[in-house]
Amino acid sequence: MKRLLLKIRPLTAFGSELKGGMLFGQLCCVIKLLYGEERLKALLENYCQGQPFAVISDALPTGMLPMPTIPGSFWIPASSTQAERKRWKKMRWLEADALERAPAQWHQYAKSNADLAAKTSRLVLSHNTIRRDTLTTGTGQFAPYEKEPVFYSRDAELDVHIVCDDARLSIDELTEAFQALGCIGFGADASAGLGKFELTDCRQQLDAQACSRRFLALSACAPQGGAALPSSYYKTTTYFGRHGAERVFGLSPFKRPLLMADAGAVFDCGKPQCLAFIGQGISGHSVYSDTVHQGYAVVLGLKLWCEESTHAE
Repeated sequence: MKRLLLKIRPLTAFGSELKGGMLFGQLCCVIKLLYGEERLKALLENYCQGQPFAVISDALPTGMLPMPTIPGSFWIPASSTQAERKRWKKMRWLEADALERAPAQWHQYAKSNADLAAKTSRLVLSHNTIRRDTLTTGTGQFAPYEKEPVFYSRDAELDVHIVCDDARLSIDELTEAFQALGCIGFGADASAGLGKFELTDCRQQLDAQACSRRFLALSACAPQGGAALPSSYYKTTTYFGRHGAERVFGLSPFKRPLLMADAGAVFDCGKPQCLAFIGQGISGHSVYSDTVHQGYAVVLGLKLWCEESTHAE
């Protein structure tokens, strides 16, 4: 397995957040288009038995990581006032270099969504359902609704961390598929022009597989039954999936909800290990028996850790 860092540049607004599970699902659809259904089936063989051909992180602001979900007593300064603690708890991002330091120093590298607002913005847009045959709303059917797409600045870049089994899917094939996905568009309203991006760089991360006892997850995952659970911290998130491509017109376009540990989870293995990803593949949540969901997450080792904290929550 090789660890890769892909850099993508948004070209349009996005109707959906660039989550690892959705990226993996749409990547599978692109692989089917480029290389055929039989190739996709071969890649997904034993996917739910701990043998994923690729694990994809959320798309993260360049140079940033999800804020580790650990108690504030580990990283919020003990001298902070109540107002300062509230401000610290709004931090959602951590500079990647901070993983080289003890959690007690993380507050110096923490960022909130507001701190990164210069790179992104949200704009509420009004829509209305139009009948394609008459190009009108229909008699008595005026039903406006609002959407809130994400707009990126022209110089914005996003990091996507990937663990790839290059013996099954070569790096050239992976980058070709990502480029095609960027041309097709990602997520909601891709058919209306949203979700376009270009791949600007792909590099191998040679120093990211250091052994550690604790690991930071870069996307939502299903850690049940894995090696990492004795003393872990995470928030849960519910994923409401939906089929795309031709299956959106099939037996049922919707999948059963999945309860997962959200990005930023910190998993404790109990003893040092060398891990590139954690979690498990998920199946059985769709009317189609061959449907899988990425329950895996790319992880980064937390090299330093303050075992005994004197900080106040």
